[in-house]
Parts: sequence; structure tokens; C-alpha cells
Amino acid sequence: MKKLFAFLLFTLHLLSPVLSQDTIVWRNGAKMTVKILGLDRGLTFTRIVFNGPLPGDTDVYLHAANVSYIHYANGSIVMFHSIKPPKLYPCKTLTISFGQGRPLGSFSSSEVNPQSAPNQARGYAYGNSFADPGGLFNAELNLPIHKSCIGTTISLGYNGNGFDGNNFTNFYIPEQNSSIQTSATASSYSIITLLYGMTYTPTLGKFAFTVKVLAGPLFCNAPSIAYNQTTPYNLLLGPGMYTPTASIVTDSITSGSNVSLAIKAGLGISYRFSNNVYLTAECDYLYSQTNISVTTKIWEDSGGQLSFKSLVSTSTSSITIPISLLNLSFGLKFLL
Repeated sequence: MKKLFAFLLFTLHLLSPVLSQDTIVWRNGAKMTVKILGLDRGLTFTRIVFNGPLPGDTDVYLHAANVSYIHYANGSIVMFHSIKPPKLYPCKTLTISFGQGRPLGSFSSSEVNPQSAPNQARGYAYGNSFADPGGLFNAELNLPIHKSCIGTTISLGYNGNGFDGNNFTNFYIPEQNSSIQTSATASSYSIITLLYGMTYTPTLGKFAFTVKVLAGPLFCNAPSIAYNQTTPYNLLLGPGMYTPTASIVTDSITSGSNVSLAIKAGLGISYRFSNNVYLTAECDYLYSQTNISVTTKIWEDSGGQLSFKSLVSTSTSSITIPISLLNLSFGLKFLL
């Protein structure tokens, strides 16, 4: 009897590795018998560590993305839900960004030379638009073409650029008369764009690069300007008889607006810091030429000593504003 009991214990000892094995069941129904050593659960995946079914398979692991459940030898079952892998480019994206638009060329106030060609018709009516740097907002929707790196983009943008009243007033002061007193007040440029074009977005690891060319309508609301100039002088009444007086000029340019064709080209870089969100930085150039209608009103005293050229004209006229902006922006890109 003792020998039979010892034989049964020896047999159970030999069969224990087989009886204590666990079963991994795949989502397609396939099974694998192993000895589970543990589960390493992460934020986006679970790793199953086990001794494999073959001799020498020690501390092998696999990710549970395609595993349906584990049936342990003790009868317990652990289920695994499918985890949706993170989206990578190319895919639909929505970018929201803010930044600064810096005027270039004759659209910029810094390009104006107040002392050039004094007393000649120049300035606001001849391409100098006295725009200052201003804030911008941009929203872009990118749709990939056949899951490629090439996509179509719809862009809605806004630029608000101030008007340099100081440079505007100094621009019209005659060089030979330093006693002239001037002042000007103005609203800002309001520029809205709705553009459409092509975007190329290659990726490298967590980085994505963007090259885009867009075109579409631009709506520009030019600033209204109120300008005043006072020129003191002595009015000759007779031999050796003078009386102090002054020429007073007021020039009121009403706000005008127009729609024109705009072109924008730019470069960008994005960094993926989560599954569905990227940090972005972009630089693009926006160009358009728009015509607006403006009206001026000029008044002078009876002395008639006005040595001043009209800022625009004495009647309604058309001005061509060369909009030229270098836009620098930062924002977030959301994967849809």
C-alpha cells in the first residue's frame, strides 16, 4: 500500500508541469499552451510574459493586441479588449494656430523714407501703406488623398495689422519747414483670407513636415485716417506789416474694403506629443494686391500759403494696397 501511494505521488509530480499549463487564445481562435509568468500592463498595451511550449522558451513575451483571452490552469480567465492603435500621418487633421504677421516691402511702415522727394505726390496714394506688425489667427483642415502624404487644405485666416500714424504724418512734412505741427489717428488693417490648395506632409518618427501652396479670396478692410497739419507763417499786410496766421490742413481718408486674389506658400514642422495631438510651428508668406476707394477733404485758410500735396486727392479715388505679410505662428494639430 505504501508503495502504491508513493507511485501515485511520483506520477503526479511528473504530470504537474502539464496539468498546470495555461492557454493563450488568439482572436482568430488559435491556441497556445504555455506557463504564464506575468502581465506587464502599460498605458497603450499589455505585455504577456511566459515560458513557451518548446524547451528553452524561457521568459518569452508578446503584446496582447491580438490576444482574446488567457485561460489559466486554475480555471480563471483574463479577457483582453482590442486597443485601437494611435493614428499616424497621413490622416485628416485640424490645425489651430496663433502668431504674428510682419508687413514687408511697401506694405511695411519701416520701408518708408519720409525725407525722399519732398513736396511730391507720394505716400499712401502711391503704395506706401504704413502697416505695423500685428496678430494673426489661422485654422486649417487637411484631407489626405488616398492615404498619401499629399493632401488638400482649406485655410481660414485673419491678420490685424496696425497703422503707423507717426510715420504717416512725418512722411508729408516738407523738409524746409520744421515748424509744421501734425497729428494723425487711424484704425487698423483687417485682412481675412479663405484659401484652398495642396499640402505635402512627410513624417519622420514623431515629427511631421509640411510644405503648402494655397490661393483664394482675400478681404481687406483698410483703416480710416484723420490727419491734421498746421503751418504757422506771417501774413504780409503792407510794407513792414505782418500778422501771424497759419495754414490748416485736414485730410480725412474714409475706410475702404475690397476682395482680391491672394497666394500663400509656407513651411511647417509638427511634433507628436500624444496619440492625437501635435505641436506645430509654421512660417508662410501671404501676398495680394487690393484696390480700395478713398475720399479726402482738404481745407486751408484765406492766406493761401499752403505748400502741401494732397494725401490722396480732393475727390474719390482708388488706391492699390500691396499686401505683403510674413506670418509666424504656433499652435496645435489635432488628428481627426
